[in-house]
Amino acid sequence: MRKGAQKSSQNTQQGNTQAFILIILLIFLVVQALILWRNGMIPTIIQSIFPASSVPGTTSTETPGETSSNPTPTPIALRRGPVTSNVGYGRETQGPLVTRLVLSENDPRVGERQTITATVEYAAPIISVTATVHTDNGTKTLPLARTSGNQTTSQWETTWTVDDTLMNMYIVYIAPTASDNTSNNFDFPKRSP
Repeated sequence: MRKGAQKSSQNTQQGNTQAFILIILLIFLVVQALILWRNGMIPTIIQSIFPASSVPGTTSTETPGETSSNPTPTPIALRRGPVTSNVGYGRETQGPLVTRLVLSENDPRVGERQTITATVEYAAPIISVTATVHTDNGTKTLPLARTSGNQTTSQWETTWTVDDTLMNMYIVYIAPTASDNTSNNFDFPKRSP
């Protein structure tokens, strides 16, 4: 085979390899963009790149050159709609366990109702479950009522109307207590500083 033909063959192989790598990279980027879009992150990313004052047709309350003394952090984007969290623990965890948490609305707004449902398991009867929701400006403690199950494996539920913003602080704590006076406090952070 002549040198020119060999070199042409090698160039073709290199070109094919580079094209393959570019296709794989493109597929990866498309998948990442779909994941961000599905999780509601695209608007947050766009807002961080283009603040409201730099987008045509929007205005800023700050005068040019002025900076805010307390900058507002950008909230973590959460997917709207119901969400279920299945929870596992190590063998060393003692006391009643929250094995599943369901929020009827993952990112509720002020005035919306949210139902919190917790599945709790333990060897001794479970006598109470409370949910504590940390919001931007306070804390709300809610008693849960048993809706199904038996004394040792049951679902507990409460519904509340959101009365504070959850933009920067949004943590749900579930605290089950059993008849043998053991209790636990499980946190499900959604947004925290």
